[in-house]
Formats: sequence, structure tokens, C-alpha cells
Amino acid sequence: RFDDFGVEVFPVFEAETRAMTSPHTALLGVTNGAKPFQVVIVEWSSKRLSQSSPFVSVSNTLTLLISGSISLATSDATSSNITLTNLKGVTAQAYPVLTVTRLSGTAWVSAGLLFCGDSSTTTNKGEWSNNALVLPVCASTTLIAGKTYQVSFAVTNPSTQQDAPLISIEASGTATFARVAVVAPDTNIAGVEQGANALNVIVP
Repeated sequence: RFDDFGVEVFPVFEAETRAMTSPHTALLGVTNGAKPFQVVIVEWSSKRLSQSSPFVSVSNTLTLLISGSISLATSDATSSNITLTNLKGVTAQAYPVLTVTRLSGTAWVSAGLLFCGDSSTTTNKGEWSNNALVLPVCASTTLIAGKTYQVSFAVTNPSTQQDAPLISIEASGTATFARVAVVAPDTNIAGVEQGANALNVIVP
């Protein structure tokens, strides 16, 4: 029809307003992660690195405690790695054997095969290169968001005294964790002030 001025007028229809239904499934380990606009910051909620001995030229066990805000996995399409950098002055095997556990309640239990350096299929291994340790996540394996993992490996301390270097952690693959400094425990061991800080090494 037309109005008084000869302009064609169309009828107006009012659409019923209804709330959309959102999925409530997890994605990359994030609760309700499949829900539109549900976002989290990709970060380490735990990233502490400590050591067992602060003395020169001795065997030293470094222990990394990590927990991520989203899951990190390796699939047929994407490989994921965690990297520790600036492990200054120490020596290590090319493919260090790793002891990997996860926190279950209040107890540490075996985490199974998570890191497959040197294409290992039976033993957790990393890959050492230029003062860095790469932890390649095994195929079809996932580090689950919110779970706490502990990774230990042996190195030999430098032959000369040094302060703890600035060690960093990062990850790439199904998620990208930007490079950040690890957290030092700042506790004393063997009578050495802050002796638990990784690669803080003295002459006894």
C-alpha cells in the first residue's frame, strides 16, 4: 500500500527474541571452552625451577614444577614443545632421561610417557642444545590444563662459581606460552643461602 505522499509502505514484523543455546563442553582443557567468547589467558600458573646441589662440579638434579592454563598436546597435525633456556654453565646428556610425575590429590604419581626426545617410545627424554632443554610432547599425548607436573633431570654443575642465571620457559604447538622467567624457590640448602635456586653454584 502507499501512504498519503505516494511512498510505498511495507508491513513491520517483530521477531521473537530468544536466548541462544551455548555448548558447555571443554576445549583445550578449559571448562566451557567451546562457549562463544569464553577466553582465558595462556600462561603458566606454576613454573618453579629448583636444584638439589649448589656446589661446583657435582651432579645436580634440576626439578621443574609446571601447570598451564590450557592444555598442550601433540597430534598428527601439530607438534608441541616446552623449552627451558639459559641453563648456563652446566653439562648434560644430549637426550637427558626425565623423571615425570603429576600431582594426584596430595600425592605425586607417575605421569606416564609424556616427553619423547630422541623419538623415545619407552622412557621420558628431553633434548639438550646450547644451554637449553627442549621437552617434546609425545604424539597423541596431552599435558592437561590445571594439572601440576614435575619434571626432574640430571646435569653436572660448572667448575666455577656463578650466580643463578635468568632461566626462562616457553612453549609452542597447540598453544603458545610466551617466554617468561621461571620462579626460583629462594630457599637455603646445605647451608647455602638461596642454594635451591637453579644453577646458583659456589665453591664449598
